[in-house]
Amino acid sequence: MITDEQIIKELRGKEHSLLKQLDKVRAALAAFTNEDVSESMVYLEPVIEQPKKDFDQFLSYDQRVIFALRIISVGYIDNMVEALLKAGDETEKDKLYSGLTGAASRLYRKGWLKADTRGKKYKYSFSDTPEAEKERAEILPFN
Repeated sequence: MITDEQIIKELRGKEHSLLKQLDKVRAALAAFTNEDVSESMVYLEPVIEQPKKDFDQFLSYDQRVIFALRIISVGYIDNMVEALLKAGDETEKDKLYSGLTGAASRLYRKGWLKADTRGKKYKYSFSDTPEAEKERAEILPFN
């Protein structure tokens, strides 16, 4: 069963994502109107929060993808690797990258993740469907 805390966490992640998109729109508008919007653009820099749950070296790669995206909300495999290494993952960087790539692809095909597929690298984020949220919570429960 999904708790209120889990729903709040997911909603905060979505809010942050939307605010980053708003900043991009503001930047595009500023380019055409020559307005200075730099003070109102605070969400373009990725925010890496410390996860509530401590990193566990025995997590599967599927669980590591979910763990990393809970930290960064949206990002490329490189961003996930960086977040996991900062969280304490001791896996060799190349092995981690390879394992996350396969796991993210698998979770994307299942519909649990969204991916911006423009270009060579995919930019992953959580899928918005309630079913996907439930599955993610079952694979890697929140604290």
